Amino acid sequence: MKQQIDSALKLYGTPLRTRLVQESSPSPELERRVYITIHEESPLVWSFVSYRAKQSEDWTLLAVDFSDDFDKLDWSAYQLITP
Repeated sequence: MKQQIDSALKLYGTPLRTRLVQESSPSPELERRVYITIHEESPLVWSFVSYRAKQSEDWTLLAVDFSDDFDKLDWSAYQLITP
């Protein structure tokens, strides 16, 4: 996972801005957040899935995915949450 993130940052550069565009939680133990990062040349869409055991305060990151292929995105599902 860290290698994927490092590769993206090497290719696209450090994000200039980050925007949270979607939060979903099908249960109290599972959460998905989608962010758009704005880079010098192109934006990226990031998806993070986290899990928390019922008795725990800590979240565990289960998956990270990012893409610059915006044709595959369902834009109707996104709204700007952070300005």
